[in-house]
Amino acid sequence: MGKRLKLSYDKEGDILEISAGEPQEAISEEIGDDIVVHKNFKDEIVGFTILNFTKRFEDGEKEDLPINVEFLVLS
Repeated sequence: MGKRLKLSYDKEGDILEISAGEPQEAISEEIGDDIVVHKNFKDEIVGFTILNFTKRFEDGEKEDLPINVEFLVLS
């Protein structure tokens, strides 16, 4: 079974948090401009933080993020 994604946006800080599954201890590493990946101690990705999220789209152009995501649809 897939893990549930939780998205949380802090408007004041302009921070998007994406986490998968239950909260757990993680090691964080910046992988791009204001992009932080969170991995558990098994080296599995458990979340991302994207700083300055809306500023990436201010000029009306979309900006690619250095993240590939697969979604599993559960019925």
